[in-house]
Amino acid sequence: MDQTAEILVEIADKNYLCGDKTAYFSILTGTYGCKLENIPGSGQDYQTIIDTIHSYYRKHPSQEIIDGYQTGLKVMLRQATDAAGLQNFLKMLFYELDKEIEYKASFSLPVGELLLQMKQTIQTYHLESIWNNYAGKVKEKYEIII
Repeated sequence: MDQTAEILVEIADKNYLCGDKTAYFSILTGTYGCKLENIPGSGQDYQTIIDTIHSYYRKHPSQEIIDGYQTGLKVMLRQATDAAGLQNFLKMLFYELDKEIEYKASFSLPVGELLLQMKQTIQTYHLESIWNNYAGKVKEKYEIII
């Protein structure tokens, strides 16, 4: 596991436990000084961050880690007011679901609330055309219909 990612997840967890509800959002998106890039300019390495969250959970099993991660994704959805924001959220959600399907996840993320919030975001910001690009794959692969 990437040492920088481990440090970022540990800090995010401690900050979340101290009341910072955006702590996991910051590490998922690379904001507020929490940037983790494999190649400069390539964007946040969310896969390594998500893998590290699961690794951290294995070492320190706590519902708060799951809650913090889910809260981070919810914050992402609240800020997903355009196609790019929704697509970034979906990349992370699909990566998480793939981990769970392949039994590589140390916990299952309760996605029901996230899906309801995603549906509201899609409707509020008229992002149906973006969702329609994913709907068939999501229905077939994850058996999710919204």
